[in-house]
Amino acid sequence: MSYLNDATGNTPAHLIYLIDASGSMEATMPGTKKRKIDFISDILEETAYQIYVRSRRGSAVSDRYKIAVYAYNDQVNEVTNGKFISIKEFLQEIPEFGDLQRRETNTLAAFRKVRGLLGRTIPELGPNSPTPIICHLTDGEYTEKFGNPSSLMKDILNLDTPDGKVLLENIFLGNNLLVKPVADSNQWEGVQNDVEIGNKYAKFLYDHSSTWPDRYIQYFNNTYNSQLSNGTKMFFPAEDTNMVKMAFTASAATPTKMGPNQSNVSVGKSADLEG
Repeated sequence: MSYLNDATGNTPAHLIYLIDASGSMEATMPGTKKRKIDFISDILEETAYQIYVRSRRGSAVSDRYKIAVYAYNDQVNEVTNGKFISIKEFLQEIPEFGDLQRRETNTLAAFRKVRGLLGRTIPELGPNSPTPIICHLTDGEYTEKFGNPSSLMKDILNLDTPDGKVLLENIFLGNNLLVKPVADSNQWEGVQNDVEIGNKYAKFLYDHSSTWPDRYIQYFNNTYNSQLSNGTKMFFPAEDTNMVKMAFTASAATPTKMGPNQSNVSVGKSADLEG
């Protein structure tokens, strides 16, 4: 499996964002004055807009990316109605999260929804389509009474597409996740071995993460001046806001045939989306 297919208007990349919206996400995100869930909502919007801008050629917007979003606690909220939508559609109605109360974490049900969507999507992918990417963010362990998601996550990791197996990225919000904290996310090479991880559930997520395809690593590093190493797993121990932003940007690292500088185009958001 080579992961050689580009995201194009005819062969869009399919991105699934799976966001923990349990009660613990009510807490303040370190380094901000926002709830974790609101901070993540803002980063998701920012990432979607980066993708939108990257898809532009002049005033035309190529449909290079499709996005599906799920938010989960004891139940699963199908934010995009259980289907993939265009980036422009998503940006026109960004989801907002109300009171999360003391809701628990049904990670198994969340990945079951993702598995169902992939089951409907993969048979429709053509031979030149890039493999789907799942970006899962959580700040804590699954609630045991709902069941262990391990088997389902491994099943998803083994799903074949014309371009390679489905890619699963895990982002874990927390403190003291690594034996040695990341000093500079831009210079971070990724977790090279699980002995670097000092948290039990972080190891669980690391073990259930895909390995970055070399081509994606090169594209991401060249475009965003990062230093991720080949062979690194798609796992981000997010102890600060910079690591979260890096992780979400990496989730959209499916290569395109457009120059990387187009991802940095600066335009007015509201006026741009009205056109």
